[in-house]
Amino acid sequence: MSASKGYFAISRESEEGVEVTTPAQFYPVQSVDFPYEKAFTENFEIRGSNQAVSSEPGLVEGQASISGLFYPAGAGGTLLRALFGAVDSEAYAESSPAYRHAFTSGTLGTYTLERADAFASEGGKFAERIAGAKMERFALECQTGEAVTFSADFQAMGAPKVRSAVARPQTPGFWNVGKALSFTGARILVDGELNSSFTSLSMELTNNLQRQPVLNGQLDGHPIDHLGFTATLSGSAAFRNMDLRNLLEAGTEFSVEFSIHNNVVATGQVMEGVSFEFPLVKLASVGIPMQANEAISSDVQFRMDFDDAINALVEAEMINKESGTAYA
Repeated sequence: MSASKGYFAISRESEEGVEVTTPAQFYPVQSVDFPYEKAFTENFEIRGSNQAVSSEPGLVEGQASISGLFYPAGAGGTLLRALFGAVDSEAYAESSPAYRHAFTSGTLGTYTLERADAFASEGGKFAERIAGAKMERFALECQTGEAVTFSADFQAMGAPKVRSAVARPQTPGFWNVGKALSFTGARILVDGELNSSFTSLSMELTNNLQRQPVLNGQLDGHPIDHLGFTATLSGSAAFRNMDLRNLLEAGTEFSVEFSIHNNVVATGQVMEGVSFEFPLVKLASVGIPMQANEAISSDVQFRMDFDDAINALVEAEMINKESGTAYA
């Protein structure tokens, strides 16, 4: 059976670890997995044989991963809320139909994730739901001439549970994601100035999560603590001058804004899209490998620092026509 008829859904939980039984938002993905892995404790004993070993069920650590195109609408904003923890939304301008959603560091919420091979009304035979999920990693890849893609990993309090697939919603346009991001709408600003030399950019934002096994009489359901946050940013740039190499040698600190938009008008001349701003950045490396019969390009690695002025390492913003309470 093809997986293409299936679905992935995400719902913010009102109570940590308590599954949401009716999916709040559906989001199209290219891959989704809820691996079920049960640990075992091994018991070696002095029992008249050097083969005297037995095992007992150990912890079941809930996990999930998704990947696909990134949409700056619908559950795309929910994914960023899951990553950052806090959001503040406001109308883009007076009388504007568009909203600006600013995502900042806050308390991470928990989410119920659901997948199925098809909707129940269309012969679905396999469905799983996983509760108490916190986003551990979010990555975005943008390369000239290719689709903009994302991937995300979750740790979950609960183990994947087999459930019945839901019926296809009757609401028209229930996917509610619009157009995916395009590399043609990507821009990189270095210290506020457009840098047109980059041909690709890769970003990875990670919440350092740690599961805290407790004596709760269960193999799962253990709380997950949020210990910290890290970010990596790298890319390739067409070699045009020594500007990046000079910044590296000088140890100059600057800001980087990475934004990608689609071709859907949000308001006026503003398109739907997402941006990530790193206020304090230094270059960690600028490689300039040379190969016969090939154009010279630079391999660039950035290093981000925490900015006391805004109390953040990175901030994100999404512009779309979702309501001001869409991601609250």
